[in-house]
Amino acid sequence: MNTLVAAQRVGFGGRFLYMTSSGVTSRSWATVLLNLYKGNTLVWRERAEHEIRGSGLEYTIIRAGILLNRPGGQRALVVTQRPLPLSIHYRIARADVADVFVASLGHPSAVRATFEVVWSDGPPRDSLPVLLAQLKPDEPGE
Repeated sequence: MNTLVAAQRVGFGGRFLYMTSSGVTSRSWATVLLNLYKGNTLVWRERAEHEIRGSGLEYTIIRAGILLNRPGGQRALVVTQRPLPLSIHYRIARADVADVFVASLGHPSAVRATFEVVWSDGPPRDSLPVLLAQLKPDEPGE
């Protein structure tokens, strides 16, 4: 919240990027366990998402699946605005998430959008610009 207030105060004109986690809005046994272990981390992340959306700043919110220390660019990616549960079935390499961040920063469809990114089966298929082009802006009040 302090970062958002400071950005507003100085007239920040860029885009605010925030990485959060799959499972923020879809509950599962894994989210319950993670919240117990990490002091309601997903509850706080959901609150941060709401604050970002309500800030008036341009933003992109990226919900990543379970992060792995694996090489990037080896698997197909899924970019979806459908909430995904926190699950071992939804994983992604940290390097792939970093690539999504870089591609999102300049992509017009990622402005004021919240989306999930995880691995899919098989080798890479679509480029990041193609995957991001399907995004729609968040509805007001989301």
